[in-house]
Formats: sequence, structure tokens, C-alpha cells
Amino acid sequence: MLKNYFKIAIRNISKHKLYSLINISALAVALALFILALLYMDFNFSYDKFQKNSDRIYCLTGVSKSGSENLWAPGAMLQTILDEVPDVESGTRMSGAGRKIVRYNEKKFYESGIWYADDRFFSMFSFKMIKGEAGTALSAPNSVVITESIAEKYFGNEDPIGKHLIFDNDITAAVTGVTEDVPINSKLKYSYLISMKTQDRWERWNNFCNIFILIGEGKTPEKIREHFPAILDKNMAEYDFKPASIYLTPLTGLHLIPMHVGSPFTKTTPVQFYIILGLAAALLVVVCLNFMNLSTARYINRGREVGIRKVAGAHKYQLVSQFLAESVITAFIALPAAIGVFMLIRPVFIAIMGPDLELTLSNKPEKLLFIIAITFIVGIVSGSYPAFFLSRFNPVQVMKGNLLVGSKGAPARKLLVVSQFILTIILIVFAVITNRQFDHLVNVDLGYQRDNVLTVRLHPEARPRLEAIREELLQYPEITRVCGAGWIPGDWGGPMGNLIIPEGMDEKDNFRANAYDADYDFIETLNLELIKGRSFSREFNEERSMIITEDLARQLKWKDPLGKKIKLGDYDGIVIGMVKHFHFKHVFHKKMPALLYFQNRWPNYMLIRMAPGTEATVNEYLRQRWDTIMPEFPLESEKLENHFKWVFNSTVKGREFIGSFSIWAIFISCVGLLGLVSYTTERRTKEIGIRKVLGASVPGIVKMLLNESFILIILSNIIAWPLAYFVSKLFLNWAWVEKTGINLEIFIFAGLLSLVTGFLAVISRTLKAASANPVDSLKVE
Repeated sequence: MLKNYFKIAIRNISKHKLYSLINISALAVALALFILALLYMDFNFSYDKFQKNSDRIYCLTGVSKSGSENLWAPGAMLQTILDEVPDVESGTRMSGAGRKIVRYNEKKFYESGIWYADDRFFSMFSFKMIKGEAGTALSAPNSVVITESIAEKYFGNEDPIGKHLIFDNDITAAVTGVTEDVPINSKLKYSYLISMKTQDRWERWNNFCNIFILIGEGKTPEKIREHFPAILDKNMAEYDFKPASIYLTPLTGLHLIPMHVGSPFTKTTPVQFYIILGLAAALLVVVCLNFMNLSTARYINRGREVGIRKVAGAHKYQLVSQFLAESVITAFIALPAAIGVFMLIRPVFIAIMGPDLELTLSNKPEKLLFIIAITFIVGIVSGSYPAFFLSRFNPVQVMKGNLLVGSKGAPARKLLVVSQFILTIILIVFAVITNRQFDHLVNVDLGYQRDNVLTVRLHPEARPRLEAIREELLQYPEITRVCGAGWIPGDWGGPMGNLIIPEGMDEKDNFRANAYDADYDFIETLNLELIKGRSFSREFNEERSMIITEDLARQLKWKDPLGKKIKLGDYDGIVIGMVKHFHFKHVFHKKMPALLYFQNRWPNYMLIRMAPGTEATVNEYLRQRWDTIMPEFPLESEKLENHFKWVFNSTVKGREFIGSFSIWAIFISCVGLLGLVSYTTERRTKEIGIRKVLGASVPGIVKMLLNESFILIILSNIIAWPLAYFVSKLFLNWAWVEKTGINLEIFIFAGLLSLVTGFLAVISRTLKAASANPVDSLKVE
């Protein structure tokens, strides 16, 4: 029987080549995009799952008294946990060492990815050691383990074991091991691991680091957490900064921890791959609806076949099985084509989304089985309505050539088309709003000017020479301002803000604001708008000076903030000026009132404002003066605008694919509408012939046929608009702090686009039907 189903399916696919090609092509593209989205989602949820016992490794996460959360805990706490909590089997610590200049002989580079780690690191994690002994590589002070790429960078073909690397003229460490490069799907990305025994500060309760523990099999993190309050009370009672609580974050969850949790590991917002997977699933639903519409239109011509089979004794379930089998076979014919399309678009996707993506089916048999199952389900769902629709035909009526018995299913067929267009319109609106949101994030006015500003990283030893190089740079006519800064605007500071005590309040009020350290000319370099008072000036003693934003003054109800006092930790400041609101943090973080406090001793960056269009010449002059004043430090400069875009790189780089999904959804919906029109014209062929014989014109017949389709499209828009608004509003409120608006023009655009594309799809079919010779449609009578 299955062999017979297969033969009939292949015969019908070959007989109706155009319909089959449209169905198979649409299914192939939709399945390819779904495979891509599925693998992208799977990759983002695979972080550190390769680690042995990854499901039992947790990172201690501290909650401060002010409510801020960070992936740290007191360094001395690990040994106490190992001694007093029997359900914890092992643990290890690591701590970021920051950015340093690493030297070997004549080679020197700024390097990141430098961590301190204790000697249990390699027993806890599954990083493969190439040279050296994993168990003892970090057991001695001033020892360092490096990755394979770092070994090649500094030592070439030499054996690195025993060689010495110098970190910032501060630490000289002997290479005791070389590991493979850290896998791309790990958050514990390191290039250097320096033994924690090099410094003894991590054995103290007042020094914090990242602590990972391995809990026993069958044990729960909640049970382990119950021991933490007693440990903290016993060992940290005298410390004001004692964590209010500590909880456990799974190792496999570090990749997607909330943005408000402080972390030394790079964080990724899950927004974009939820969007991509959701759109791929929606597109697959649109394709299923399209399949139903086209199949129903095509199967109308098989009414007599159904009648003959019923007269010959075929049962309804046999007919349903046959048509479902045909649909499933069509879906599986599309599967190899889908994999081919996936292979074609994968390099483009990786080039846009990031070269560190691993999207392959070759080593994922379980994913391939899942995709096969999805294909089978798509075939069943897509063929379900046509199968049950055709199997209901009355054989007597069908043999007489009367298929109008099937007209009872017309509302259901129209519902399918309307549903398909509703989904398409929602996708169009969602894509436009998402695209606008990404544009809004990049172009939003955050209260400062990012264009024509260079950022230069300052090594700690280079800070005392900042004034000297500032004077040199200001001699160049194309450079207008130079200042020091604590960090780079765009991702400066965490989400919780700083605890401040304004005049008239006390610590119990728990008032928070974003606080930024700033140098002379900081306001002028970033073009902050001064409203009251003055900027930081060399003409005054600014040791206690602060400049606040107007929204901070508004919240404090200070009509005239000048001269008011604010306490920031040990810094007792006096307000000398007020500026318009600015936002230096990541736009995922909530806007808060802010203040600038004067500090020019420890800048981490130098900011340079230059004349428009002079970046190349300014960079050249900067390099010359830099090599003269501080030749021992490598120069690294970057445009502030480029840094800002890099911050949002992971967020905005998927916008092209969102647009692609929407374009495909529109195309497939138009094909579905073509199926409905095909069905309508097939059903009304004789009516059209009679109307032409009675004198009806081609434009009149076309108008008549267009009316039904246009009513469906308009109905789809009426239903889709409020749904699209609700979905988009929900998405914006869920995913973003800084949001774009939802305008009526977006919905008008989606409606006009659906009408125009629907018109083009319908007119191509109706013109052919209306122009046909009526003799051909009436001669069978």
C-alpha cells in the first residue's frame, strides 16, 4: 500500500509541475531558515556543556545590601565551603587580572584574557593540556599557563615551557603549561592563567573573586545555599560590605545571565536569537497554511478520482492516508533541498552574526532526527485539511461533475488564507518595528556627541604623562579638546548605579545615581549641554567639585543645585554646575539621574575631539607624539562612534535576516492567495464562460474575481493590526529600556504592501481566466 501511495504521489507531483515546484521551493526555504535558527539557538544554549559535570558546576553570585548582583564571593569562602558543606565535592577560583602589557624579549603587546586561577582549575574544567601537567601547572607562585595561540604568538616554534613572560613590569611568570585554545562556546575564555599563589590576597574575606563549586550528584543548589548565611555571619560580621545573600548560578547559564547581573564574562542578550527562532517558526506556519491552500486548489481537479475510488470501495481512512502520504512525501522531497539552501546561506549568516559560530549538522544526529520529525509533522499538518476535505466528497455528486458539494468547506479555506495573511502582516509590522528599534539604538540621542571623538586606552604607568601628551596634541590645529575619562561612554558602569547621600538625606534613603569620574574639558570634549553653573576648570580647585544632571536636581527637588553637597562614598562633593541629562551606560540599562565628579589622577582613557574628516591625519600625529612621549606603551586608538556600534554589534547584526524572513513570508502568502484564486476560478469556470457569452467584459470579470480576494486581505489587516500592535508593544517593553515608537504609518505600510502584492498575485491568475475562450469552458456541457 505504501508503495502505491508513493507511486501516486510521484505521478501527481510530476503532473502538476508548477504547483509542486512552488510548494517544494517554499517548504525548502522555510525549512532551511528553521534549521538555521534552530542550530543558532542550540549553539547559544550549548555554552560550557562540554565541561565534565557541567550540570553540577555553579558560580557563587553575591547580592549586596543595596540589591546589586555580581558573580563574585569572598575568596576565603571556598575553603570554608569545602570544609563545612559535605554536599560540595570540589571547587576552584579565578579572577580577572585586567588588561596588561605582556612582554617576551622584544615582543610586547596589550593583552586581555588574563586571569588568576588556583591549582584546582584544571581538575574542575575540561580544558585540554597540550604541554605540562594539569594537576601541578598552577601549584607554584609566578607560574602561568597559556593557550596554544599565545604560545605561537610569543614563542613561535620554541618550546614555551620554562620561558618567562613579564606582565606590566609587575609579575614575571614562568610558563608551566600550554592548553588548547578555549572552545568558542565557553564563557571561561582565557589566554593566560596566572597562579593565584603569586598573590595571597584571595585567602582573605575582604577580597572577592569568582568561585565555582561542584555539588554532589542528586544535590540541589537550594540545599547548598542554605549553608551560606551561617558562613557569612561567622566570618564577615564585622565587614560593612558583607553580602546580603549568595545564590548559585549554573555554569551553563553564564552565557545568558540577566543584563543587571555584574559579570567579568561577556554577556549576550538572548533577544536576537529568540526573534530569529520565533520568526522561523512563524514562517514555517505560513508555509504550512500556504501548502494547504495550494493543495486544496490543486486537489479540486481530483474529485472524480476520489469518486471512482469511493465507488470501487475505498474507505475514508484510506483516502485520507493516501493524501497525507502525498503531502509527507512532498515535504521529504523538500528536505534535501532545504539542507542545500541551508548550506548556501550558512556562510552568509556566520559572516554577519560572527565568525565564532558553529552551525553544523554533521556531528549532531539528534538535531537531524528532530528536523526529520519536524518535516514529517509539517507534511501531516500541511496535508491534513486537503486530505479530510477531499475524502468527504459525495461520489454520486462528484461523478456528475458537481463539486459544489465541497462549497461547505469554503469558509475554512478562506480562514486558512486569512490566517496566512494575518501572520504575514504581523511579521511585516514586527520586522519594520524591529528594524526601527535597531536604528533607534544606534542613533538615539544620549545627551552627548559621539562623532569625531577618538578614544585612547591609558596604561596605569602612562597616566602621569597624560598632561604632557595633552599639551602636545593641543598644538595640532585639528584637535580641539583632550581629556581623561574613567571609561568609554556607551557601556560605562553597571545597571544599579551608585549609592549617594544628597544634602538633607541619609544612607537609609538608599538614593542611587550614576556617578562618573571626569577630567578638565570632559564636558566640552563630549559636548554635554551646560544649563547652570560652570564646567571643571583649571582656574579653580576642583578636588571636591561635582556637576549633576537636571533630572537629578528635579528628583532632589533642588531648584538651584549650585552649592549643594553630595556624598559619594568617601568623596564629599559640592555641586558647581548642572547639565542636560546624558546616558553613558549600555542602553539595555535603565536611565538614571547622573553626576560627574572631578578626578584626574587615575584616568583609564583619553578622549580626543577632532575636526570632522581629520581622523587619518590626527591618528598619524597622535602616533608620532605618542612614540616620542611614551614609546614603551603600545598605542591603541578607536573612534568613539565605532566603539558604540561595537557595543551593540551582537544586537543589531541580525536585522538583515529579520527582513529576509518577512520578505519570504510575503512571497509565500502571495503564493497562498494565488492558490485560493486558482481554486475560485476553477470552481467558477462555467460561470465565467456564461458571463462572457452574455456580454460581460474582461475588466468586469476581473473586478468580480478580485473582490473576494481583496475582502479577505482587508479583513486580514483589520484583525492583524491590533494583534501586531500588541505583539510589538510586548516585545519592546520586554526586551528594551530605550524604545522606539509604534506609528500608524507602519501599519499603513504593511496594509498597502499586502494589498499590492495580493493584487499582483491575483491579477496574474484572473486575467487568464477572464480572457479564456468561453467555448472551452462550456463545451463539456
